[in-house]
Amino acid sequence: MADKIFISGFYFKESDKDWILCKLGINIEQFSKFVKEHKDGEFMNIDICESKNGKIYASLNTFKPKKEEPKHEEPEEEKDSLPF
Repeated sequence: MADKIFISGFYFKESDKDWILCKLGINIEQFSKFVKEHKDGEFMNIDICESKNGKIYASLNTFKPKKEEPKHEEPEEEKDSLPF
């Protein structure tokens, strides 16, 4: 398993409201620098996690699915007989 890449510029706070999971503050300068350093396409997937001691943090999700080889289908043999 690869080392976690923690997101720079994200700051989490607990919420006092039941319907708000947490509050997120973003330092634009730090996060912009992080995006420039880790940009790989149009999207960046970020996991919001909870540590064993209960602290919330964000890490970069670097999972890339394996590209499947296109399946080469064999043409069906033509049948000489009628189907009925």
